[in-house]
Amino acid sequence: FANDYILLLLFSIPRFLFMLPISPLAMVVNMI
Repeated sequence: FANDYILLLLFSIPRFLFMLPISPLAMVVNMI
């Protein structure tokens, strides 16, 4: 059960992190 929770975190966190920094990444790319 703990393993399922860890897998769920591993799959949901990268998806959240990928959705969240799109605009900051664009700003950084524009700065460069």
